[in-house]
Amino acid sequence: MRPNIHVHYFENKQIEADVKRSVLLSAHLLPVWVDDVHVFNTEKDDDFYLQAFPVPHYREIKIEVSLSWSHKDERRRVQMMRHELAHAIIAPMTDYVFRKVIAYLEDKNRELYEFVESEFRDRMESVTQELVFLFDRVEQKRTSGTE
Repeated sequence: MRPNIHVHYFENKQIEADVKRSVLLSAHLLPVWVDDVHVFNTEKDDDFYLQAFPVPHYREIKIEVSLSWSHKDERRRVQMMRHELAHAIIAPMTDYVFRKVIAYLEDKNRELYEFVESEFRDRMESVTQELVFLFDRVEQKRTSGTE
């Protein structure tokens, strides 16, 4: 079952359609516990700006998209969207580490807290990107009909 996809605040209907298509091309890769994907236009305009926010209890994910995202080719847009959607898969682990482990360190040892927080963010992004590579391989096999 696919999650419900909600696209908010896009004045340009072509960009809105591109956003929805990028989510649709990857929604079947999401964990079954994700019921809703909300995608919002953001005022931030970094070159590659997309940011995911898994909501507590992991039932929905919110993604901010900058307008510059729409200037990428479709393959790159889909990969970027998959990266953000992959955050939903690791959200239970990352949420626990940030809320429990790293928050505990913040009160105990500021230097250790900063080191662990930075290292964990880097590892989290690495794992997320590896999931994107896995998604791409799964999609290639699925669409080519090979096992």
